[in-house]
Amino acid sequence: MRWDAKSDILTFAKLHEDCINIDNSQATKKYCNRVLEIKETTQNYDWKYVPTESNPADLQTRGISSTQFKESTLWMQGPSWISDETSWPTWTPQVKQETLLLTTTDDSEKIKPCVLNGISKIIDLSRFSSLKKLLRVTCYVFKFVNICKKANKRYNHKVTLIEHFAKRWRMEYLTGLREFHRVAGDQSAHVKIGSVVQIMDNSPRMMWKLAVIEDLITGNDGVVRAVKLRTSNGLITTRPIVKLVPLEI
Repeated sequence: MRWDAKSDILTFAKLHEDCINIDNSQATKKYCNRVLEIKETTQNYDWKYVPTESNPADLQTRGISSTQFKESTLWMQGPSWISDETSWPTWTPQVKQETLLLTTTDDSEKIKPCVLNGISKIIDLSRFSSLKKLLRVTCYVFKFVNICKKANKRYNHKVTLIEHFAKRWRMEYLTGLREFHRVAGDQSAHVKIGSVVQIMDNSPRMMWKLAVIEDLITGNDGVVRAVKLRTSNGLITTRPIVKLVPLEI
C-alpha cells in the first residue's frame, strides 16, 4: 500500500465533508468558523470520504461480541480496499437547496468579520514568557471587569435613591405646605427679597414651579403688590403676591 499522508485525508464524517467541499459563502453559520479553519490548515490536502460501514472505530459502538471483534479483519487490517487506491470509494459533494439559498443573502458575509476579528485577542499571548505571568494578567483583567460591574451597580443605586428622594419631596413635603393666608394690612410682610416661593397656577400643587424673589414692586400706596421672580431656568418673570406661596424650609 502506498499512501501519501501529506496529500490525502480520509474522513468518516460526511457532514463535515459537505462543508469542506462547498464554497465559504455556502457554509451555514454553525460551521462557518470550523470550515475556515479546516480549509486553511488542509489547503494542500485531498479529502476522501469513507463509508460508515468501513469505519473500524464504529465496531465497538455497534455492540459486537468479543469473539467477532477478535476475528474482525476490519479492525486489524482496515477496509479491504485501503491497499489499492484505485478501488477507494468515490463521492460527489451534494449541496442542499437550503445551503444554496444562503448565497442570496448577506448573512454569511456579515458573520465573517465576527469570526475573524472577534474578541479572542484581548490578551496577546506572545507577550508572555511563562504561563504564570499570563494567568496573573488574566486575573487582573477579570478583576478589573468585576470592579467595573460593581461600580456601575453602585452608581445606578445612587441615582435610584436620588430619584426616590426627589419624588418623596415633591409628593410629601410640597403638598404638605401650609396655605398662604392673607393677613389684612400685613400681607407684604411675608414677601422678602431672596425668599423661595411657589408660583400658583392651574396645575396640581406638587407641580407648581419654584422661584426666588429678585425685586419687590410697590403700588402708589407703598404696599408691595407684585414681585419679580427668577425661575429655575433663569428666566425673570413678574407675578402678583396673591399668586405666590412661600416655601417653608
